[in-house]
Amino acid sequence: MSESSSADLLSFTKLGESNYPTWEYDMCAALQVKKLWHLTSGNESKPSSPPEKVELWEEKAEQAAGLIYQKLEHGMQILVQKYMDDPIKMWGELEKMQHQDNPASRFIAYDQFFSITKKEDESLTALTARVEDALHKMRNSRNSALTLKDFEDELAAVALVRALPMEYSSFRSALLLLTNFDFKTVKDAFLQEQKNRQPRAADSALALSSAHKVFTPAKPSSQSIVCEFCDIKGHTEAQCFKRRDARESILKQRNVRFGSLTTCSRQRPESNG
Repeated sequence: MSESSSADLLSFTKLGESNYPTWEYDMCAALQVKKLWHLTSGNESKPSSPPEKVELWEEKAEQAAGLIYQKLEHGMQILVQKYMDDPIKMWGELEKMQHQDNPASRFIAYDQFFSITKKEDESLTALTARVEDALHKMRNSRNSALTLKDFEDELAAVALVRALPMEYSSFRSALLLLTNFDFKTVKDAFLQEQKNRQPRAADSALALSSAHKVFTPAKPSSQSIVCEFCDIKGHTEAQCFKRRDARESILKQRNVRFGSLTTCSRQRPESNG
């Protein structure tokens, strides 16, 4: 397969927090074309011998894991980094996160629900159907024993997590691994993250200040300055009195010479006739 064909095969959107259903089919198709799905799905066991077959299986496993990892957003990559040499476990972990009753799956369901907007040329009936489907997924992701207060706490926690910008992607992924996903737990995690970031910000400011001191050139002292005209320390050529006096002397000589030439040019020899 050519490089352009391979790039086209992997041109679909990376897996984020809300697009697993479509990503799963696209990624599965890409692995099938690469003849790596049989291994990734667990249907191709690792051989024990001969060494050539073992090495070939390991190479295919690394290739499959690399392709999957390449099509994950940064926040999802962090969750499966420990499976970089095992595409079977990597795929299973991603699948489990989508279907398990855990903070990650519930957040994804909430996020999908509150991210719905009308598509271009989409009918209002189709929009209503999408909202109903998202509502169904959100209900299924929650434990039926949750009370109204639990639901409100989760909504507040979701609002906090959804408000985080991209620079907090690692922290956001860590929040989805929490055992308890309620407002108080997430709020405490926010406060701790703020404390963790403050020393780093202070260190960065100190480093910048130190770098400025190191790389800011010091102004030369008057004793280190040497005039290029008279070779005397303590002043520059522009400040040199000897240079000024010499310049004035040259100008005076030029004026005298120029005046003499002008006088001569005005005198004409007398005519003999």
